Amino acid sequence: MAKLGQPGGINAATLAFVFFFFKSAAIPLPGFDAGFVFVVASIYAFNKRHKQVRISAAGISLILFWAWACLSFIWRGHDNVLPALLIWLNTAFDLLAIYLIFRLGSPMRIGEQSMLGVLWGGVAVSMQVLFFAARGLNIRDANSDFLGANYIGGILGLCLLCAIYVINHEPNVKKRIHLSIMAAVVGISLFCSLSKTAILAFLLASFVFFIISANSIKVKLRGLALVILVGGAAFFYLSDYLDVYFFQAQDGEALVSLSGRTFIWLETIDSIFDEPFFGYGVRSFADYGPQIADVQLVHAHNEIFQTLFAYGAIGLTFLLGSYVLFLKRAITLYSHSKKSNAQAAFGVAIVMFALTRGITEAHDAATVLPIHIFFLLCLWNANTAINNPVPRSPASAP
Repeated sequence: MAKLGQPGGINAATLAFVFFFFKSAAIPLPGFDAGFVFVVASIYAFNKRHKQVRISAAGISLILFWAWACLSFIWRGHDNVLPALLIWLNTAFDLLAIYLIFRLGSPMRIGEQSMLGVLWGGVAVSMQVLFFAARGLNIRDANSDFLGANYIGGILGLCLLCAIYVINHEPNVKKRIHLSIMAAVVGISLFCSLSKTAILAFLLASFVFFIISANSIKVKLRGLALVILVGGAAFFYLSDYLDVYFFQAQDGEALVSLSGRTFIWLETIDSIFDEPFFGYGVRSFADYGPQIADVQLVHAHNEIFQTLFAYGAIGLTFLLGSYVLFLKRAITLYSHSKKSNAQAAFGVAIVMFALTRGITEAHDAATVLPIHIFFLLCLWNANTAINNPVPRSPASAP
């Protein structure tokens, strides 16, 4: 497998994920997705040496989930159908682009390079966050259509997890320092997002990664110390904000109701019982979901409830199946060889991050973990040859 630090480390896959993440934080531009797929498809058409790429059971379940989302247009109401259709097409284009990119080269190399691309994408998104911070603005005062604090916090937390994996796999000390600086920029931006769930999800996921991926007690303790240090810094930075949240916001009831989420959940459950099997369709919450807040609610602030509302029990089955099958594959990688511990641990950490965020957050159309990143990880794990697993970094050696 090609190492991240060798010449040509920033390749097409890296640039692709810079694009994906920068686009994720900007105003949606559907033509970008279609144009990007056209470029990738053109390269694919002229490349005669296509690689065989397996799609894991988790990946198939994820594709079925998005196909079911497409079918939901049959019974979805007519309100705002065109924006919902554009969102579905955007995501379909993204999934197609990722599959084609994987077939253009070594799936293992592309998987590794994509993690670097996610980190670079996180830096690009961080520039927007730091722009607001430099102007003395609270990120939560930004235009929610352009820069939603909890959504951005989720993206940055995911990028920071990828940074940990990339740094662990970089053997060159000088380049590890450069990557660490990039990770620090993303980490500072994560704090600035003031997204409590994203920060907590990152801390839990990084703890899981260090505990599972390392064989030596020394490395486990080093990872634990890093998590505690970052957690302490986060608590110190957010102390004033948390004081207001715990004791003053919503007359002191913000913590009990999770900023009003419990009321949203109760209303959403009532709506789910009206359409328990099929749901209301793609991006339907804003049109047909309970609107009990001062701002328009676009999702149920819980991934399980949101999936049930939009796609019913059938859609939830596909989604949970993708998580379970992905974890099963990660456990297979972990149990087969110690050399694949880091990749397996990274997969488990990503699922931990998604499930933690999914308690209080959701996506209005897809999954709380960006679906194209989830699909990427499914392809990456599926094409990791168990008889030739991903080597671990020297830092993780016993």
